Amino acid sequence: MGSDDRDADRPPPLIDDADEEEDATAPVPAIDCKLDDAGEEDGAERAIGSCAAVDSADRPPPFREDDGEEKIPSGFEIVEELSPSPSPPPSPSPGKIDEGLSSPLRGKFNGLERKRSCFTKYVAQTTSPSDGDDVRWYFCKTPLGIHEAAASVPSTEIVGKGEFFRFSVRDSLSLEESYLEREEELVALWWKEYAECSEGPSKSKRHDPEAFQRHSSDFYEEAVGVPVKGGLYEVDLDSRRCFPVYWGGEHRRVLRGHWFAQRGSLDWLPLREDIAEQLEFGYRSKIWLRRSFQPSGQFAARLDFHGATQGLHALFTGEEDSWEAWLNVDASGITSVLGLKGTGCKLRRGFILSGSQLSQDELRQKKEEEMDDYCSEVPVQHLVFMVHGIGQRLEKANLVDDVGTFRRTAAMLAEKHLTKYQRHSQRVLFIPCQWRRHLKLGGEAAVENCTLEGVRALRTMIGATVHDVLYYMSPIYCQDIIDSVSSSLNRLYEKFMRRNPGYNGKISIYGHSLGSVLSYDILCHQESLTSMFPIQEINLSVTNADAENERPPESEQPSHSSDHDSRDSSKEGSDASTTTEAETESDTETERVKALRSEVEILRKQLKSLGTNAALGTKQGERAPSRKYHTPQIRYTKLLFQVDTFFAVGSPLGLFLSLRNVRLGSGTGHEYWEDEGIEEEMPACRQMMNIFHPYDPVAYRVEPLISKDFVDKKPEFIPYHKGGKRLHIGMQEFGEDLGARSRAFVSSIASVGNRVASAFVSSDRKLDEESPTKEERSYGSMVMERLSGSPNGRVDFMLQDSTFEHQYISAISSHTNYWHDLDTALFIVRHLYQHIPEESPAEEEAKNRLLSDFGGYIENDDVSFTFSSKEGIAAEMAAAEKAARVYRVEV
Repeated sequence: MGSDDRDADRPPPLIDDADEEEDATAPVPAIDCKLDDAGEEDGAERAIGSCAAVDSADRPPPFREDDGEEKIPSGFEIVEELSPSPSPPPSPSPGKIDEGLSSPLRGKFNGLERKRSCFTKYVAQTTSPSDGDDVRWYFCKTPLGIHEAAASVPSTEIVGKGEFFRFSVRDSLSLEESYLEREEELVALWWKEYAECSEGPSKSKRHDPEAFQRHSSDFYEEAVGVPVKGGLYEVDLDSRRCFPVYWGGEHRRVLRGHWFAQRGSLDWLPLREDIAEQLEFGYRSKIWLRRSFQPSGQFAARLDFHGATQGLHALFTGEEDSWEAWLNVDASGITSVLGLKGTGCKLRRGFILSGSQLSQDELRQKKEEEMDDYCSEVPVQHLVFMVHGIGQRLEKANLVDDVGTFRRTAAMLAEKHLTKYQRHSQRVLFIPCQWRRHLKLGGEAAVENCTLEGVRALRTMIGATVHDVLYYMSPIYCQDIIDSVSSSLNRLYEKFMRRNPGYNGKISIYGHSLGSVLSYDILCHQESLTSMFPIQEINLSVTNADAENERPPESEQPSHSSDHDSRDSSKEGSDASTTTEAETESDTETERVKALRSEVEILRKQLKSLGTNAALGTKQGERAPSRKYHTPQIRYTKLLFQVDTFFAVGSPLGLFLSLRNVRLGSGTGHEYWEDEGIEEEMPACRQMMNIFHPYDPVAYRVEPLISKDFVDKKPEFIPYHKGGKRLHIGMQEFGEDLGARSRAFVSSIASVGNRVASAFVSSDRKLDEESPTKEERSYGSMVMERLSGSPNGRVDFMLQDSTFEHQYISAISSHTNYWHDLDTALFIVRHLYQHIPEESPAEEEAKNRLLSDFGGYIENDDVSFTFSSKEGIAAEMAAAEKAARVYRVEV
């Protein structure tokens, strides 16, 4: 079918066939379907699953216009139009629109109104049990190939069970609304793609060359389609593809489910769009009113399909507002002679849930649909970028899967541990930041060539993990890695803002392993966007210190050319005269001259090295510009957003900062640290949290680099997700607390004599000693408050190890276990929701008013106000309500 044969007109108006209706009293035989040559009863089903090759020119669309006159494709039996003005369609039924929703979701959609004006076209127009108006959209389980057309999937007219998954109700409504706004255009595009499949939509793998280019390139990088699944995916209705938004992933076929078929007692499965469009045309024409006796003896109206399995057709029976339909296939060969019969597949219009018991997969799908509906209903108020660390070059490593696991774990824990008001006040969106995916470093090929063949698997694993740390510590590749992380974060932020232009929520960064070090360095250089490379800075400080004591004599300084000799001789003469004059001056001036000489010496050495590098570069000719050289400064990119909380998870940040001789502070802590050689940094975030497992060999503490007071203090324990602390942790703390109390008791006994002696001190001195004095806070405690967000806050948070967990065995998996660790996920979720109260202001006010009004009638024996659990609060509320009823009775 060419482009001139596209669908141009929709179905004709409804007609009134009451005067020409067939005799309704005629017997209606059972609907049968002949079998194939093998005589099997599932012949119709197998025939439907196959597809015959049909030339594109022989597959016209269901609606054609030729010579200005509407033509009906062969196979349709349409009664004559007797009434020029069709009866108006009934208004949509709220019950049918919300059909399939659970009772809580149905209440949520009552106020939505679904923009019903867009859905009136496909409302049920009959009272038949097989008629409905609920359209559901599906996505394919198997991803599309790069050169695979969407029209080639599915290969059968009826979708196989388990091959497609449903979108949630809200996502289906959004897709249907966007579809109806461009229905004519989209239907024409779909029929064109079906026609271009030369072997039919079942077997063709050819696709439009432009579609090849769009799929192979980053065509969907900036495309904005219909958002689904919480905004993480989008649907392009033109190409019927669903693709991820914030990462590169597989494309999946999207199918509009309007007509459904039931095989035996199985679930209702959607039909392919080309079959559904032809069925919809027959339905709007009330084809069942033109029944006739079929060759098989059935009294029904037959509708033949084009572009499908040869002999595939539908049989409609019924009367004015009551009809039924079956999908059958013609039998051929000896089965027609023998007259064997089989049963077809029953058809219905509109989605309906099956009445059978749901399997585990269906229950899981239903749970996922409810979560997608929640994501579509609650707006995003906190965005978290997940920056990965080492190991993403491994074959089985996948940051998208890790973040997906963390997202599902956090959602499950939020549903259990957060109140309904908290969950519906904000939604947290976790987005992976794949900075290593497209980064190609020049040294990787050379390292691969140098790798030995012995223990190849171990060497490959080490190369895909540890080498990223070495690349970042290299002055040649450090800039490339910093640029990749910064550009990835800004690109993800711009993508999100393009789809959420009015967003005013918070943004946080979750850095795992090396990703935490990269994120920290970027956050520390948001004001001054340049910094010396850490190794270069250390070398300069060491050289500056050694040059004063080990400066070579001027006579031993090397000469490079006659010009240099003349300049050096003049410089030496001036230095000699300066020295002669300096001998008569003070010692202070002498020290200044020595410092200036050392600086000049350092500058000479740097100029010499730069000159050598330039000479080497010119000798290479055309290859010189492609070479990478050591850069003494690192340039940082300004982030387009402000960071609220920085989560360093399984982080070696403490090790990196110690090697750099860096502390966390505001830059005025040299006296506090009693070290003039240290440098201080402060990340540009509101709060910082360092989360680690006690057996993680990569993780290090950070608090000793913030305040000297926390060197001997243990990290803060992260609560167990089932509540409190584990048994062995509690017993250990109990023993430590008992030992501390014993030592305190012994100290108090030893100090009895001192206290007796102090009793004889004069009263004035005693009053002076007892007068309270405000203790001055240390510099480290103020920095700790700045990073933790509270005066008594902490930065280091340690997970609780399991009761029977071996530390050396756990060290293998502890570094990668954070993505699916329940304690880590719950700790982060509670932090992100800590500013939201558990109850709404109205509920809190009503509760306080109830307790204050009827507090006198609550007996102390009936309720205790020392509960801290939900059960205790429920008991308090029950007692308060009971007291209120008693009060009303007394009044």
